[in-house]
Amino acid sequence: MTDSTGDIKEIEFKVSSDTPAEKLYFHAGQLLRDSSVEKANNLYHVKMKDLPRKRQIELHAYWPRSAFAGAPDQGLEEERLTDFNRIESNIATEKAQSEIMMKWVFPIIFMSLLLPIPIFYRMFRQSTSIKKVFPKDHRLYEPPMDLPPMVLAEAVYSTSLEEVNPLNKSGFGKFTFERLIQATLLDLVDRGHLSIFQGDEEPYLRIISEKGLSNFEKECLRMTLSNKKELAISDLFPDYQVSSGLYHGAKKSDEKHIRETGSRLKRSFERRLQRIQSCVKDKVHVLRIPSYYRPLTSEERRLALGMRVCSAITALGGLLFFYYSWQTHGFFSVPFLILGLTGLGSSFWVHFAMRGAYRDGVLTEEGAEIFYLWTSFENMLRDIAHLDQAELESIVVWNRLLVYATLFGYAKKVSKLMKVRHIQLENPDLNLYIAYGWHTQFHASTAQIKQYTAVANTASNYSVSSGSGSSGGGFSGGGGGGSIGAF
Repeated sequence: MTDSTGDIKEIEFKVSSDTPAEKLYFHAGQLLRDSSVEKANNLYHVKMKDLPRKRQIELHAYWPRSAFAGAPDQGLEEERLTDFNRIESNIATEKAQSEIMMKWVFPIIFMSLLLPIPIFYRMFRQSTSIKKVFPKDHRLYEPPMDLPPMVLAEAVYSTSLEEVNPLNKSGFGKFTFERLIQATLLDLVDRGHLSIFQGDEEPYLRIISEKGLSNFEKECLRMTLSNKKELAISDLFPDYQVSSGLYHGAKKSDEKHIRETGSRLKRSFERRLQRIQSCVKDKVHVLRIPSYYRPLTSEERRLALGMRVCSAITALGGLLFFYYSWQTHGFFSVPFLILGLTGLGSSFWVHFAMRGAYRDGVLTEEGAEIFYLWTSFENMLRDIAHLDQAELESIVVWNRLLVYATLFGYAKKVSKLMKVRHIQLENPDLNLYIAYGWHTQFHASTAQIKQYTAVANTASNYSVSSGSGSSGGGFSGGGGGGSIGAF
C-alpha cells in the first residue's frame, strides 16, 4: 500500500487457510477508523473505503499450534497468544489515546489560547481609552483650528506623506497621499500664493508669490510644479512623469538604463517626501502644537504582545496539526482546520487593530479633545447636503471649509452645495474652481502620481527574460483511484 500513487477508493482483502485463524485484526493507523472484519466459514473478509495514498496497513492474526503440527520446526515459541493479546491491547490503547489527543486535548488547548484574546483586547481598550465620554454624531460648523492640511494631518492624525507614500504598499493613515496634495495646493490658492485659472483647453496653476510660505509648502510646490511658475493641472509632478513605454518591448541591452531610470525617480521622490515631512515637523514645533499622543505603557505592550502570541500559536499549531494529521495519518481534522484559520484571522485582526497604537501611541486627554472637535467638524462635512438653512447660515469660513473638505474627501459634496446655493467667496479663483467643478480634474491629476511611482518601481527591478518555456515532467494516471505499485 505504501507504493500507491493516489488515494484508494476501496480496498478488499480475503484471508483463508485450511485451518482458519482464531482471530484476525485489521489496522490502518492511529487516526483512521479501522474496517470491520467479517468471518464466514473459513474465510475472513476485510473491506475498507477511502484509504489515503502511501498508507501502511496491517493484518494481524493468530492460529492454534495444532494447525501447524505437520510443518517443520521453525523455532517458534510454544506460547505467543499472551504477546498477541498484549500487542492488540497496546494498539487499541494507543489508538484511543491518539484520538483523544487529536480530537479533544489539542483542540481544547488551542481553543483556550483564543479565549484570552478578547479579554486582553478589552483590557487594552480600557487602558488606552479616554475616560471622558464625548457625544456621538456631534457637528461643528467651523474648523477647530486654522492649520495647513499637512500640519493638521501630522499633529492631530499622526499621518505623514511618507506613511501614505504611493511606493509604500503597507502604509496607512487617515488621509491619502492625493488628498493631502490637493488640499495643500487648494490651501495655497485660498491664501493667495497660487492662482488657478482656465487656460485654452484646461485649468492651470500659477505661482503668485512664495513670500511667507513655510519650507514644506515650498518643497510641495517643487514636487508638484518643478521649477515652473505656471503649469496645466494635468501635468502635475513633471519631474516624475514616466510611462510603461520605458520598458515595454525593451531589449536585454536596455536593462541597465531602465533600472537606473526607475531607481533615480524613486530616490528623488522619496527624498522629496523626506524633506517635506521634516519641514512639516519643524512647522509643528514652530506653532508650539503639543504632542497629542503618548507611547504605550509596558502593561499595554504586554497585553498587545499576549494577543499576538495567542493568535499566532493557535494559527501555527492548528494548521500544522491539521497538515500532520492529514499527511501522516490521512485524518481530515475539521476542528484543527477551523482553529488554524480562526487563529490566522485573529493574527491579522490583532495586527491591524494594534499597528496604529504601536506606530503612533494613543491619544492623551488633550489630544482626545482636539480629535473630537475635528471629528465633529468632519461629521458636518459628511452631512452637509442634509443641513437646514439655519445650519448653513452658521457657516462663515466657506473658503477654509472647501480646503478641509478636500482633505477629508468631501470636496465633491461641498463644491456641489456651494454651486447650488450660489455661495460666493472673496477669492475669485475659488469661485471659478467651484463653478467649473475643477475638483474632478484636480483629483485625477494628483492621482496620476500612483501610476508614475508604480512604473518607476517596476523599472527599478526590471529584467528582460532570457527565454520562456517550461520543462516537462512525469505524471501518474488517476481516474478511479491510485495505482498500487507493489501488486
